[in-house]
Amino acid sequence: MHGFADIGVGTHNPFFPDSKGFDLDNLDFYLTPRLGGKFLSLFELNFEVDREGNVGVDIERGQLGYQFSDAATLWIGRFHTPYGFVNTALHHGIWINDALRPAAISDVRGSGRHSAGAQPSGRG
Repeated sequence: MHGFADIGVGTHNPFFPDSKGFDLDNLDFYLTPRLGGKFLSLFELNFEVDREGNVGVDIERGQLGYQFSDAATLWIGRFHTPYGFVNTALHHGIWINDALRPAAISDVRGSGRHSAGAQPSGRG
């Protein structure tokens, strides 16, 4: 199991003046069980906390894959839409949100960031 958390600390927030101290925006866990032989999987479970302290749980990704060779895998399920490096490698660009604006395709929560279906992957 792997994971990361988006943790913040501050004493002044112009948008939320009553917000001071530590905050946990989201907590993300990755499970990558190998199902045996050439079958792979990846599951991502995300816990988000809103301003009122309510916890929301999302299955961000649920993928099953078949590895034809070291260079070719076919995945089915729900995955990050491969429209750019920021979405796939930097988890929606969360790590660099202060430095960059997200791509216009991802302005609406949930739209464009994930796709469902089949996706080939590999290296040449």
